[in-house]
Amino acid sequence: MAPMVVNLPLDYIMLAVTELGRFHGECYGMKEARRPQFDSIVAKFKESRYAADISDLTWKAVMTVAPKRAIKSLQESRFQGLVPAAYLEKLARLYADPWEHAKRKVLPREPLAVICHGDYLRNNMAFRYEDAKVNNKSGVVPQSASIETEPNRILETNKCAMPTWRPFTRTRDPDRPTQVMMFDFQTLRYASPMIDYTVFLANSTGYAEREHQFETIFRTYHRELVQTVARIVGVSDPSELPPYFSYESFHRELAEYYSYGFNIAS
Repeated sequence: MAPMVVNLPLDYIMLAVTELGRFHGECYGMKEARRPQFDSIVAKFKESRYAADISDLTWKAVMTVAPKRAIKSLQESRFQGLVPAAYLEKLARLYADPWEHAKRKVLPREPLAVICHGDYLRNNMAFRYEDAKVNNKSGVVPQSASIETEPNRILETNKCAMPTWRPFTRTRDPDRPTQVMMFDFQTLRYASPMIDYTVFLANSTGYAEREHQFETIFRTYHRELVQTVARIVGVSDPSELPPYFSYESFHRELAEYYSYGFNIAS
């Protein structure tokens, strides 16, 4: 796992959103190309968190107070002039009942509803680094130790489709993450893809990255998603996909669902 719980560095963030884009893209690909199979999978899902009304009054009180504290903190911070007071008032009304707000947000809405991880946080990701353990006797490592920056480690395949490895000769930065794998799929749900994206962005990234790299991060996620969908459905260019896959469409979805991630973070 990453050594930090929150405020992931940019290289971790880019790997995480690329993996999320690939995951969502593959689910959209199934939805577009094999809809009966997709629907049969989704039909088996059961909402794991918001299916019933909250019964723990202490937890409900914490959930109600937390967004108010977050808004108050912003109003008293050096960023207070950047957010209109009217917007914060609307946000406070939105969180009058945070549990009901979350229940509404996890409901699927077409056409962008897709299979979501449901809890895409740093603690549900495993990262691999450049100092990956070498193969037992040969002193070599597989391609999965790197992505694109180490051509001398390219995985080759023989006629039997079994992998052979090129020798690992040196390590540029043993602490640099090169791959990420998501795990813990206990909260799978059929909902907006922004349920996953906003939870990750609001909880696992820091203000500095969000302030300076917000669009770069989101474009990286969206590009991986549409390229994956295009490859699965068999079109040469993502622009040939339906209009709801456009960057503008996903950006509107982000604006509408960011309150869900903020609610979790608060």
